[in-house]
Amino acid sequence: MRWSIEILDVIDDEELLIQILDLIGYKLQMLDDQGIQERVLYHQKYDNFEAANQVRDDSKNLADMIRRFSEVEGTKLGIRFGSVRQHNTDGSTNRHSFADAHIMLGGLTLTATAALIRNPTISEEEHQRLVKKAAERVEKQRKNAIVQRAVAAIQQPRVLEVMKLMRIPQPTTTELGHIVDLVQDACNGNIDSYTSAKQLRRFHHSINDPTVFGLEARHAVAKSAPPAEPMSLEEVRAFAHKVGRAWLKEFENEK
Repeated sequence: MRWSIEILDVIDDEELLIQILDLIGYKLQMLDDQGIQERVLYHQKYDNFEAANQVRDDSKNLADMIRRFSEVEGTKLGIRFGSVRQHNTDGSTNRHSFADAHIMLGGLTLTATAALIRNPTISEEEHQRLVKKAAERVEKQRKNAIVQRAVAAIQQPRVLEVMKLMRIPQPTTTELGHIVDLVQDACNGNIDSYTSAKQLRRFHHSINDPTVFGLEARHAVAKSAPPAEPMSLEEVRAFAHKVGRAWLKEFENEK
C-alpha cells in the first residue's frame, strides 16, 4: 500500500456506506500510528498515484458523489476525510494535511414498513415475532436497493441524472423528455424492455409538438403533422417516470 486517506467520520449508516465503498473497490483498513488505531481508506489505484494531492482529489470526488446521491435518494449518507497517508517501504508513514476536510450530508432518512395480515390461530407473541421478522426483511431489501443504486450512480453519471430529473416536483416536458433520452442513450437507443415503439413515438411526438403543449413544447415550430392521439401532461409524466423507474430497477437487481 503506497497511499491511503484518513477517515475522520462516517455519517449515519456506516454499514451501508462500507458496502457501497467495497463494491466500487475502496477498502477500509486499520492503521497503527504509534499505538493509536486509525481508520484509513485505500484503493488499488492509489498504488499508481505519484502525489498526495491525487489521493486528496479522488477522495473529494468520492465524497461529493456520495453527497449528491444522498441528496437525490433522500437519505443521510456521508464521509469526512482527514490527512493523506504516505506509506514508506520502511513501515513508517508521512501525513499530508489539507485545509478543506469536508463533511457530506444528505437529506431526510427514508423509512420502510412491512404489512402482515393477522393470523387469528397464532398467539400475539408469535404474531409480533413475524411482524418484526417481516420488517427486518423489508429493511434489508431497502438497504440493498440503496447500495445498488449508489454504486450505479457513482460509476455511471447517467443514473444520478435520471434520479435527479425524476425528483423534480413539477417537471417540464423538456425535463421529462430528458429522462427518456438519457435512458435511451444508456441503452444504446434500445428501450424495448421498458416500452413499445408505438408509445415511444407517441411520447416524443406529443412533447415536441407546439400544437399539443404550446410554448412548453420542446420545439417552437411543428416539424410534422400533429399526433393523432397526443398524450396529456399527466400521461407524459407517467410515461417518462415508468421508463426511468424500470431502468433504475435494473441496477437494484444487480449483485
